[in-house]
Amino acid sequence: MARVCINSFLIFILINHNIYMNYTKAIETRNELNHLIGSGYDDFTIDDILVMPNDAELFPKAVEIYKRNLSWEQVSSMFSYEGDFKIILVLNKRKIIQKGVFLYRDLESALKKFNMTLEDLLDGRTFMDSV
Repeated sequence: MARVCINSFLIFILINHNIYMNYTKAIETRNELNHLIGSGYDDFTIDDILVMPNDAELFPKAVEIYKRNLSWEQVSSMFSYEGDFKIILVLNKRKIIQKGVFLYRDLESALKKFNMTLEDLLDGRTFMDSV
């Protein structure tokens, strides 16, 4: 199920398929996926990987922080949230700079689309390896 959310000049697509984990595991996994930055995803480039709170109220706030700073570290350090986190792939960061449009794909839906597992990515594969 997908829906488009518009929030104070913020446009993003929310796909309801996510791999949830605690903060420590999410940061560890994000760091192990650094090799994806700069690689292809469909017609896009993966420009960043974010650890985001899986909370309907905090997620848009985290996106706004990212849009202002373009730093995943600042986003992940801003929350003392005890709930689940998810990993998202930021696509075409220049759209944020040019038009304020935040394009992303959550990790689980990306894995499903390319019929991959998290272990495939942790072993160094990229999404374009499965094309």
